[in-house]
Amino acid sequence: MNVSSRSSSNITHLTRADTALNKSGPRSNGFSDWWISGNAEAAILLTLSLVVILSNGVTIVTTLFSKKLKMQFHYWFIFNLALTDFLFGFIIQIEAFDSLVTMPKEVCSISIIALHSLSILTLLGTAMLSLNKYIQLFYPFHYPFLITGPRLIGVFATTWLGVFSLLIGIEVASHDDHYKKNGECFPLPANIKISPDVYNVYLTFALVLYVLPLLIISYTNIRITRLVREHTRRMRNQIVDQEQASQNGLGLNKKDLNAIKTALVIVLTFLCMWLPYYTSTIFRGYCGSCVAMNAFSVTRLLSFLNSAVNPILYGFDKTFRTSCKNVFLRLDNTSTNTQTSNS
Repeated sequence: MNVSSRSSSNITHLTRADTALNKSGPRSNGFSDWWISGNAEAAILLTLSLVVILSNGVTIVTTLFSKKLKMQFHYWFIFNLALTDFLFGFIIQIEAFDSLVTMPKEVCSISIIALHSLSILTLLGTAMLSLNKYIQLFYPFHYPFLITGPRLIGVFATTWLGVFSLLIGIEVASHDDHYKKNGECFPLPANIKISPDVYNVYLTFALVLYVLPLLIISYTNIRITRLVREHTRRMRNQIVDQEQASQNGLGLNKKDLNAIKTALVIVLTFLCMWLPYYTSTIFRGYCGSCVAMNAFSVTRLLSFLNSAVNPILYGFDKTFRTSCKNVFLRLDNTSTNTQTSNS
């Protein structure tokens, strides 16, 4: 990283720290300084974190207490994504407070590891969701043998433990020196000062963990989209009776199509909201001045928004929507009966 970019990052940090300590509020020279001041950033991030935690908490409760959803492995992948987004909400809260006060080093170290790990887990979770639908549609006879409950639990546990274990050493090594100098909890990638060897290892793993899942997501969803279009075309061109209308051609009924379309919308939204962040992260790793600081901040905010949007997309699935309503009605009735019996 050149001298000018280092100076720019230090000036920005001093501006944020000075404003947070003096609580001077928005500055007079435009939106950029108002955002950098920390007040606007903290307010938006705190609001967003509450929405993320509550909405994904509802999704988690629904999938845990609905027998119908637990019987379909598709919703196990939804649960995995919701759990990732739920934890993401707490990381967003910590980043919001980081824009106002100096966080303890221990909190920062844990938070930065969690932030990067959850970012990768979101990508891997979306890739697994896509791969599950791909196997279910293109290899229906192999699906019951490949996708089982114990196997999925093992895959989820291995993925979470593997990602966190992989990033702990790299993140601690890359974050320690920067924190001692600046006291900043969430530095931008271009601001991190680490040895070239550690940084090259970090970027290599980042490329593998970003690019490979993105290729899986792209390939599987292109094939799935073509399959759905072919099925729709056949259904329109054929005159069928009522029994064939519910299940015909490729063996897809309305419920299957609804679940497939919901998964496609989730994946497409994910790509639109996360791809700019992944791309800018890798570009700033190789060239710190290639992506402006404000542009990078926008890509991060966009990726955070995805965690709030996902629960809305889950509601497009009628089965999930109905199960959610039934679960909370049942919980409400249970609570009412308990109160009545106690009184």
